[in-house]
Amino acid sequence: MPVEQTDGAEPLKGRQETFCQIMAKEETSAAEAYRQAGYSQNGAHTHANRLVTKGHIKARIAYIKAEWAKKREITREGQAVKLDVAYELARQQENSQAMSRAVEVQNRLYGLDKQILVSEASEAAKQLSEQERKDAEEFEQWKMRKRLKATKAG
Repeated sequence: MPVEQTDGAEPLKGRQETFCQIMAKEETSAAEAYRQAGYSQNGAHTHANRLVTKGHIKARIAYIKAEWAKKREITREGQAVKLDVAYELARQQENSQAMSRAVEVQNRLYGLDKQILVSEASEAAKQLSEQERKDAEEFEQWKMRKRLKATKAG
């Protein structure tokens, strides 16, 4: 169902609007959106990439995404909270891959660069390793106390 164009821009041609709708609402490549919009299969990749770089097309896709998010009350902050929960669950399960993925997605959500992503993911892994070391030390101390109690009781 197309979103009514109320962004003040000149209306797009039929296939361009369809292309924008597909690009905004589906996780698909530009070439696939181009084909689904009714354009030719020939050169779809090249033509789609050229189309998606045009300012009015980019603006229309961004507008549709914003309207879609607003209608569903999807906010950056709400998504960040979900990612925080996912990260915490992954940390509790000692799943470093899922932890890294949550950090990666959250960085993308906030537009942070990939160098920061690597640093944060590495830091998260170090923190997990540090916690594992502390847990192991506490367990060893607990075992020693238990042995001492058994020795004193016996």
